[in-house]
Amino acid sequence: MKQFLARLFGRSGADRPDPYPLVVRAPDTLPSLAWRPEASLPIPDWRAVPGIDTGELPAGFWDAAATAWLQVLGARLGPAYQIRRSEGFRLLSTLDARSAQHILACCERSQRRLLRVLDGLARRDESRPVIVMIFDTIDEYYDYVGNYYPDEGEFAMSAGMFIQHGYGHFVFFGRRFDDMEHTIVHELTHCLLAHQGLPRWVDEGLAVKMEKTFYPTLDTPSAQLYSRAEMDARHAAYWNARTIQAFWSGDAFLHPDEGSALAYDLCERMTGVLVQDAQRFTAFVEAATCEDAGADAALTVFDIRLGALAAAILGPGDWEPVAMLAPEAG
Repeated sequence: MKQFLARLFGRSGADRPDPYPLVVRAPDTLPSLAWRPEASLPIPDWRAVPGIDTGELPAGFWDAAATAWLQVLGARLGPAYQIRRSEGFRLLSTLDARSAQHILACCERSQRRLLRVLDGLARRDESRPVIVMIFDTIDEYYDYVGNYYPDEGEFAMSAGMFIQHGYGHFVFFGRRFDDMEHTIVHELTHCLLAHQGLPRWVDEGLAVKMEKTFYPTLDTPSAQLYSRAEMDARHAAYWNARTIQAFWSGDAFLHPDEGSALAYDLCERMTGVLVQDAQRFTAFVEAATCEDAGADAALTVFDIRLGALAAAILGPGDWEPVAMLAPEAG
């Protein structure tokens, strides 16, 4: 009977291999990395890697480099930090095995779906796994992400972000899976679009749209802090010819005041207008550049100025990007 049940149901859970195993490798099997001397936590100096500028790296370099980095960082953070792997991701966290497996499964599932939904725009770099860091405390989180901010200034709070420096990776703080899952979709959208070099408002608009597409409850009226009328009033009070320039440059998304939340709402609504024409939106994304906030691409592809696009949401005003004016139509 036992043999029959084994054939019927397969191997027991205890005998089944872990789909997301722990990663531990001897240091002498890993590449030697140089570290940023000014960083408060171990962050590789990727510019010092021989061959990185030319792409002449040995096979498997990025996988081994990711493991080397995460082992050193995990050792600094404490013995509870462990590395787990899936096909396309490496996770550093203190999560128990089941929770870590849940997060990695969510990452893999979200990536597959994003590649389908953003077909032609999103791209996965097959040569390197995506690094995910989940910090145990808010102090650890800000100690780490602070290494990527300017030395001076005040910046908006966050609980997760995609860091596109050297080896692009995303970081989180928190234990609530329902929050973390939709944040994974948001940050993974940034990761898969990183090669496009998009203006910040387009990049964030797409990330918010994907987040709400995958998790529609985020877009229900009950999930909103303010009604649409209240948001319109806040937009009217905040944006002017000066503050709108921080939106086009991307600085507004980092502001510690309400400008950050308003920038996310504005970019979502502006992107929502453009994405209604999927074919032209794809052409726009491929042509848009940070240098002019996408102004030339908007005029070329949609025959619309960015100022006019903003006015469709904010109402009449001086919304055109300064020093980024596209040439006259025709």
